[in-house]
Amino acid sequence: ECSTCLAGTYQIGSLCTNCPAGYTNSNGATQCTTCVVGTFAAGAGQSECGSCVAGTYSSSVGATQCTDCPVAFSQSSVGSTECTACATGSTAATGQADCTACAVGKYEDSNVCTNCPGGYAATSGSGSCTVCSAGE
Repeated sequence: ECSTCLAGTYQIGSLCTNCPAGYTNSNGATQCTTCVVGTFAAGAGQSECGSCVAGTYSSSVGATQCTDCPVAFSQSSVGSTECTACATGSTAATGQADCTACAVGKYEDSNVCTNCPGGYAATSGSGSCTVCSAGE
């Protein structure tokens, strides 16, 4: 009696074998397909590749997991292949979907929002502080 291998498996001779992590396939396939960039298959026997969630990316085919965006980088899209650097005056923690502008009175210094020293001020999203005018 003939039988079709289930999704996530492929046929070797008369046996159905799980596709390895990073690969997938549909019902009846005779070979596994590599997950494309921006997707992953964490374990063996997966029927489909999952998309990387916001704040993560996958830049290689056959990924078994997505990588968190590093500090000062973000990614708001699902299925991303890279992260985008935060603009001057904003920052993001590891694995963040969006960068956050530094608050009023703070400026971005080496990817950290830092208080301006006395006698200086900064608007929201500043990369530096400015000297206060006389009387301010």
